[in-house]
Amino acid sequence: MRLRIAGPSTAFMCYRLTRLSGGSVQWGAKATQQYLDAYTAYIAPGGGIDDANGNLMPDFSYNPMTGTESSGTVYFYNGNDPSPKAFENFTAIPTVSSEVGIMNFSAIVSQTEFFASLVHRNFVGNAKLQLSEVNCTVGFALEPMTVAMQHATIASGGGAISLNPSKGNFLVAEIYVDWSNPNDDQIVKAFLTSTIAEMEEQTKAKGLYYPFKWLNDTGIGENPISSYGYGASLSKLRAISKKYDPNGVFQKLVPGFKLGFDFAGV
Repeated sequence: MRLRIAGPSTAFMCYRLTRLSGGSVQWGAKATQQYLDAYTAYIAPGGGIDDANGNLMPDFSYNPMTGTESSGTVYFYNGNDPSPKAFENFTAIPTVSSEVGIMNFSAIVSQTEFFASLVHRNFVGNAKLQLSEVNCTVGFALEPMTVAMQHATIASGGGAISLNPSKGNFLVAEIYVDWSNPNDDQIVKAFLTSTIAEMEEQTKAKGLYYPFKWLNDTGIGENPISSYGYGASLSKLRAISKKYDPNGVFQKLVPGFKLGFDFAGV
């Protein structure tokens, strides 16, 4: 299928989807450790992450003023198995709410152990220390990027991201804050900057750092595009930009992340 809008021609590949198993669940504060243990088991070698039919997106939130914690996840599993083995450690945890079942896709809108605990420890510790007087909710989501996903990307033509499946599965950690008072902007920014810096420092020290930043989750001040292809894609992207946008319209006049440079604000 090819779509043409105001000049550019964009190609889309369409796939017929069958029904799948999935949905969302929410756990209470007392289940935090079980949630972390389940995720550790999922991402460990031989865990559920190796099942190409499934994936999930866990999410954890914390209110530093009240100390309230909650965790949850969204499941996706290709097939009609109502209880996939890949997710067995999660489904064993009693839920506060659950909307999991067989449905259409459109209805579901030893080293890894260190990483899961590190994210929670640094995240909650820094939030307590830096945001105790800020009315906000902070959270993190750990997104698995599996070898199967990377192979599928290559099979469909690849792209500028150019990840190497031989480097194995990896996780993208998204840290976020919801707040309403603009007077707290700098405090929140300092929390995000320091928390991410500490996590990167500690994962590098343990040999667990993966040199890639996912554009969808990147914040202002980060430089995701320079991590594409582990740095090798940048020169190619700059050459394409120079050829098709010689005046730099998209590099100078349009907001967004640029080719190896800082975010251009609105």
